[in-house]
Amino acid sequence: MLEKYPSTEAEWNDVLQNYPDLSWGWAHRGEFYLQKGDYPAALADFNQALKLKQDDCWALVHRGEVLRLMGAYDQAITDFDRGLWEKPDYPWALAHRGAVFFHLKKYQSAVCDLNQALSLDPTYSWALIFRSNAHVAMNAHEKALEDIDQIMALPVVVPPDQWLGEKAMVLNFLGRFEESIQWCQQALHKQPDDHVAHYSLAVAQNCWSSGANAGEFLNKAQVALEALLPHPSPWGILYRLGGIACLQKKETRALDYLRQACELNWEPGLWAVHDPAWNTLQKTISFQEIITNC
Repeated sequence: MLEKYPSTEAEWNDVLQNYPDLSWGWAHRGEFYLQKGDYPAALADFNQALKLKQDDCWALVHRGEVLRLMGAYDQAITDFDRGLWEKPDYPWALAHRGAVFFHLKKYQSAVCDLNQALSLDPTYSWALIFRSNAHVAMNAHEKALEDIDQIMALPVVVPPDQWLGEKAMVLNFLGRFEESIQWCQQALHKQPDDHVAHYSLAVAQNCWSSGANAGEFLNKAQVALEALLPHPSPWGILYRLGGIACLQKKETRALDYLRQACELNWEPGLWAVHDPAWNTLQKTISFQEIITNC
């Protein structure tokens, strides 16, 4: 029917003007809007697609993803359930329903879905990344390390070097600071401006030496992180600047960074509960209020 797959909004508009009853067209323009981050437009198109073809599994689960990203988790679960009823061995749908369970703090259900997705597609990096977060949330840090090792062993899809600092961060959660330092040194040898490795090294050195002689590492991490601002997606940088500020005993600044990071993404709230950089603030009311709202 179509000579080529549309790649612009104008091309999709032309298709749907000529074929207004094409459910496939509405669904795929919905995906186009989803990838652009225009979630209301994506939702409207998926709704129209499903009005034309109620049992369209692909449209159902991709509408579920839009609803997940909009925070409408119960509605998202309904769509994923319907889609998986039609196609139970659908790794993408299983993984993304698992992500919804994660946001609902139903971590065991999340891991169950992610395990099933990975049993169907062991190289599914997105599912491995989300499962590692679920394991962190469950205090199953050893399993999170296993997930990261699997991510690092994947083909070129996920460059392994970028995960060295992330692995060191989870080692810090476990209190295995000497190992963390070794992984950070390896990361910084390969990529001297790796801000995640700089942060993880500063935290490990501070905790391992009880703060003695850690100032140099804290300053280097701060400089590496500040050099990345402004950034289009700064929540990870802000979170780590907060951790550095906390170790520097600048608690007010630390909490301000954490608040800003949590307003942009849910991950900082997950990390801060486990990260020893935040030990001195974790039991304070101000910290708990930020994490609760993250």
